[in-house]
Amino acid sequence: MQDALDLRRLLSPLLRNWPWILCFVLSAMATALALTYVYSERYEATALLSFRPVAAPDANPALPQAFGSPVPAAPLKVVGHTLLELARAPDLLEQLVNEFDLDAERSKQYAPGLIGLVGRLKDGLRDALGDLMALAKYGRIPESDPRLQAMQKLASNISVRSYDAYVFRVQVEDISPIRAAAIADIVAQALVERSRDGDRRPGVLEREQLAALLADKRAELTEARAELRGALTAGDAASVELETQQLLERRTLLKLERSRLNADVKKARQRLEALTAKAALKRDLTTGGEIRSPVGSATISPDDFKRLESEKLTAEVELTALEAQYAALDGSVSEVEQRIRGMPALQARVDGLRMQLRLLERDVELLSGAYQDAMIRSTNLGSEVTLFARALVPVEPTSPIKLYHVGLTGFLAVFVAIGATYVLAFLADERRAVLRLTSNAQSAALPMAPEPNARIGVDHDDGPG
Repeated sequence: MQDALDLRRLLSPLLRNWPWILCFVLSAMATALALTYVYSERYEATALLSFRPVAAPDANPALPQAFGSPVPAAPLKVVGHTLLELARAPDLLEQLVNEFDLDAERSKQYAPGLIGLVGRLKDGLRDALGDLMALAKYGRIPESDPRLQAMQKLASNISVRSYDAYVFRVQVEDISPIRAAAIADIVAQALVERSRDGDRRPGVLEREQLAALLADKRAELTEARAELRGALTAGDAASVELETQQLLERRTLLKLERSRLNADVKKARQRLEALTAKAALKRDLTTGGEIRSPVGSATISPDDFKRLESEKLTAEVELTALEAQYAALDGSVSEVEQRIRGMPALQARVDGLRMQLRLLERDVELLSGAYQDAMIRSTNLGSEVTLFARALVPVEPTSPIKLYHVGLTGFLAVFVAIGATYVLAFLADERRAVLRLTSNAQSAALPMAPEPNARIGVDHDDGPG
């Protein structure tokens, strides 16, 4: 019984003031319903992107690293944030603002009547609050840029979401359903292209670097080959080993020929000396124009003397020719020996050039392979992000939803009304308590007043007679 009385006493403010509570809740719900007709309807268009990791087409794959450590696999949350940042890129937002004239939307014509008045009031209040915030932040009101404001508003209306799946939803909100679908398609296609460009860009940069290195190495290879040809041409040899062998064989032949000529020269000299001695002897035996024999009985005829002089002249000519041949052959031997002495230096230079040439050819081969891999990566048509489905023109608005707004407003209004009822009841009880205490205090301070029908000096009990 006591618990029932306490509950009734606790709920008594609500029971006494339920008409006021009902009126407050209904008026709040009616206001929320009216506001839903004032605010512009917003539509949400959604385009679907498919995320599929693609293996890099590399013949020599290398594990990517960052700060000396392997790069971890990107989770879907990171991929979603990356796509969102790409979708909100300033250049893309500026392109959309220019294409759809979003910066001119602020100069729109308001509807006549109460709805237009509320729209003007709403925009004016929003601008005033924005100026107040700017004044609080910067101490001044900066000059407004309609294009920048349109870009910021568009960025806030673009979102990329994924519900733990390899499909990402590119969602765009706008007051026009057709424009929302068009913007969603453009953003989704831009994300696909930028993802493809992002996949190709490392290959393109690497290809350009490798092309420059490959051109330098090929130029060095051409110079090394020209230097090797020049060294062999200066040494008058197609092959140092073969030329050395031929020079050694030639020197041997030349030395043998020189020895033979030396013997022939000696023989020619001996013959010339014999002929010279014989001619001198015949001169000594010549007297009075008549040549006699050493015996003294026979005479030497002039023909014999002429024949002897002719043989001597022939021997001198042969000796001179043999000496000239010997000198030329000796010069050839000296030249061959000089070339043989220069062969080790030429061999060392040619070996060094050939080693350099082999190293350059190896570098060119490695760079050519890396260049081919970079070429494949830079021309790869695959992408990790592909357009799975284009956005459809939405039919139903996403906001404001009248049922949600009115229901939420009524729910909150019930709690506000109940709380206000108990607060007001508490304040009323406090006021009555204060008034009661004040009245009691005043009653205690004043004297007792006589009764209205009593008279001074008259006894009420005394009757007539």
